[in-house]
Amino acid sequence: MHADWDNAHTDYSDHSASKDRPVPAGLAESESAWQQRLDRAPNGWLLRGNAMVQALAAGHPVHLMHTTVALDAIRTSGHLLASSGCLVAALYCAPLTPEPGGGLRPHNLGTYLLDTKRHTRTLVLEVTPDRPVPPKGIDYLRLGAVHLRTYLTHRNFLTPTEDEQLRHAALARIRATGPFLDLLLANACGLRTPEAEFVDRLSAAVPQFPFLGYLYFEVLSEYLMLHSSTTETKRCAEAGELNNRLYKQLAHSAVEGMDRLFDLSRFNPRHDRLVELVEQVDPTLAPGAARYARARLAHLFAGIALHPSQDAATFSFQQRSFEELATAAPGLLGQLLFRELRVIDRYPSSTSRSNRRKPSKPGPTGTTRASLSRSTGRSRRARSASTPPTRGLVSPSGSPNAASAVSSTPSKSSTSHPIPGLPTST
Repeated sequence: MHADWDNAHTDYSDHSASKDRPVPAGLAESESAWQQRLDRAPNGWLLRGNAMVQALAAGHPVHLMHTTVALDAIRTSGHLLASSGCLVAALYCAPLTPEPGGGLRPHNLGTYLLDTKRHTRTLVLEVTPDRPVPPKGIDYLRLGAVHLRTYLTHRNFLTPTEDEQLRHAALARIRATGPFLDLLLANACGLRTPEAEFVDRLSAAVPQFPFLGYLYFEVLSEYLMLHSSTTETKRCAEAGELNNRLYKQLAHSAVEGMDRLFDLSRFNPRHDRLVELVEQVDPTLAPGAARYARARLAHLFAGIALHPSQDAATFSFQQRSFEELATAAPGLLGQLLFRELRVIDRYPSSTSRSNRRKPSKPGPTGTTRASLSRSTGRSRRARSASTPPTRGLVSPSGSPNAASAVSSTPSKSSTSHPIPGLPTST
């Protein structure tokens, strides 16, 4: 596996054998120290002990549900088309658990989709791996180096004007938010900016630097899912699931129209609003939300943005050229290019152009085989429904996430399967 892809994967098979992901020098805490904090959270045991990871590692048939508005087209073509969004190429699904008396029980993310997406139809897939699948998942927040390498390899497909516009837009965003990006690095190295000031400055930076909205949301999703103690969260844990409804409620309450277009570049609540939002989801977690966001987001940003050869304590994003950033901050530059490229008029999109958001400021299957080394979330990133949304099959920053991603590699079998209460496609 290429080093860039390998670095974007998180292994949930055996924590004691896991290695620290390479990070820049100067950080106040190591990757392993943060992983221990996540594992010790009230619901941290679900990062590796969730039902989805266990099912994949067992090598038994896996059942997935996929909601769609294109059922007729799928039947006509015989193909399921992968999404080309944050997870690179993934089929977004939620797990189904076989019940002792027959039938399949949706994961809590699946029940949420059935409750809120009544205009869609549901496909039920049975995927039989050739062998047990290593519980590895992609964290989409860490795919920046992959995006940068893709751009550098294929930039000849762009016109000179498009290429210049793309580079200019990326540099303009970094220059516009350089002081705050440097503040993130300083906090990752031990500075403690007052919580309210940190969150308010983060909120103000998101419109200029949309990727920060994704990072902000994934950190809060991780916080809610790993620390919530609501009755519903406990019920989910008994089933081996992290409560995905928590971050859904957060997102939809924070951003108007999120039910029509789930766009995390618009996620930027200020400090007081953040406290209100978390209080609505789980009142016990509101007092610590901003403190967690400051510590976790700063650490994640430093590890995602900078190459491991850099020193976060001395690096500055201000007055940097494109070439300097490509060497020193490939993860951040790649994420910027990826998002800026998607708003170029020639970029292929499965949605109508009228639904594609223009940048606000300078500058963003047929048969399948279940695979955790996929395309997250995460999310922090397709998401693995048994864990945080974050970022991929198993994601936020490494926590398994909400919807599972399925690659396009043929499996031994992939068939539709009936589920009580759900329409079935053949």
